[in-house]
Amino acid sequence: MNLSYQVTDSLRLGVDYRPLTNDVSILGNWRVFSENDTWRPALILGTSNDDFGDVSSQSYYGTLSKHLFEVAGTNVSLYGGATFIEKLDEVRPVGGLHLRRDAWSAMFMYSGVDEHVSISRDFGNHTLTFLLFDVKLPGIAYGVKF
Repeated sequence: MNLSYQVTDSLRLGVDYRPLTNDVSILGNWRVFSENDTWRPALILGTSNDDFGDVSSQSYYGTLSKHLFEVAGTNVSLYGGATFIEKLDEVRPVGGLHLRRDAWSAMFMYSGVDEHVSISRDFGNHTLTFLLFDVKLPGIAYGVKF
């Protein structure tokens, strides 16, 4: 479960709690600058706890993301960058494809170790997400924005 607070339009801080393993970690991301209507992508820096194969670790990342086009009312975006995985003491590439239509979104992502798929539904300040870790292990995430 993620509890986060949108401090400003570009800064979000929160806590990630995983009840099955009783893990608690910080999460945050800062949109250094937004994409524009021409060539410039958004730059996002952040930290979160993630599972990398058999390792659960705090990670620190930087990504560039860009809305590419809209098809049948669905926005299509790509992102790519790098993450430093604390427990592995390594920098790995990350990337993915994000689709959004109204309150629904889907993402195919590469975390630096494994591929994951998520489907999310926003309910105002609440988000419910179905995940497939490593494209085979199911999970559910719930997020709240204050």
